[in-house]
Amino acid sequence: REKLESFRSFGGAQSYPSRTKDGDQVDFSTGSVGLGAAVTNFAALTQDYLRYKDMLPKDETPGRMVALVGDAELDEGNIYEALLDTWKHDIRNVWWVIDYNRQSLDGMIDAHLFRVIGRFFRAVGWNVITIKYGRKLHDAFAKPGGKSLKKWLNDVPNDIYSALTFQGGAAWRKQITSDMEGDNALASLLGEYDDDQLHDLMTNLGGHCMEAVLSAFESVPNDKPTVFIAYTVKGYGTPLQGHKDNHAGLMNVPQMDAF
Repeated sequence: REKLESFRSFGGAQSYPSRTKDGDQVDFSTGSVGLGAAVTNFAALTQDYLRYKDMLPKDETPGRMVALVGDAELDEGNIYEALLDTWKHDIRNVWWVIDYNRQSLDGMIDAHLFRVIGRFFRAVGWNVITIKYGRKLHDAFAKPGGKSLKKWLNDVPNDIYSALTFQGGAAWRKQITSDMEGDNALASLLGEYDDDQLHDLMTNLGGHCMEAVLSAFESVPNDKPTVFIAYTVKGYGTPLQGHKDNHAGLMNVPQMDAF
């Protein structure tokens, strides 16, 4: 509690992982410039170098370097320099999990960034696996009206989706009904859920569904570097989820009590 109360202050919890300032174990110090992600590539390269030089136990299974990457970190130039080196040196055993919530301190992420991300990673030899929807949504898609619901989700602008995650179930129902007016099958599908259930359904993105995440992890076919584009809601489960100011926002007392 004391470290949270002194967040970003001397002796308190830091906004980025720090080997010297954080009490919990931190493998690599990082910051807002993509360094934490990039360093995993070179850690994997170093591991292979040591193995080829017989400087590691022969019966030791190579470790996997894993980075959890914010989607806005992909604005940093050194990310792409580091990715190009993975292609040059045929790096193995690296996973990047991109927390694709489409919000950052500076605003909304470009709607088509995921396509650019996928093309770039494939160009430098990475596996690309998208984790977009959770099990509850996949089950809903299989029902009558589900195809329309999936189309709406695929088409809705990022800023509208984020605002609805903050506003809740009634807002979801109103927006979808208005956008898909006349779709009786979809209206019937929405009628199967009360407002709380609908909100739970519509925020069931792949990055919040452990079944979807584990299935994606288990599907990796080889030791090639792999990126997972995991769709999430920023601030998921808090009263400020999806709010445009939640990057550094503080909950008020009633919100904290509810949380």
